Amino acid sequence: MSSNTKNSYPFRILRIDLTTGKTTRGEIDGETTRKYVGGTGLASKYLYEEVPPEVQWPDPENRMMFFTGPLAGTKVSGAGTFSVVSKGPMTNMAGATQAMLSWHQNHLVEKPTLEVVQ
Repeated sequence: MSSNTKNSYPFRILRIDLTTGKTTRGEIDGETTRKYVGGTGLASKYLYEEVPPEVQWPDPENRMMFFTGPLAGTKVSGAGTFSVVSKGPMTNMAGATQAMLSWHQNHLVEKPTLEVVQ
């Protein structure tokens, strides 16, 4: 383990732009994962940094983020949760939810295209 990841867990991140279909891959450094522990912490960090306050929930600039925690992909009981964080329609503020699924440290930050039907 290199010194920059000591006592931390490096993660990969996959970004998908649903408007264009473009995907990009990246890394989340160990310092960030140490500071923002778990899926909800990491997703909240990216939402705060990447979605300006004036963006409304149905705007294409909003993000829908799926993150797992440091124990994802292990056999630890209860470690198979993932968090989904986005600006929600009820309050136009950040909202988070969690669910259980067998994931392997893959993270998605999606830029959804939402259509409001009246």
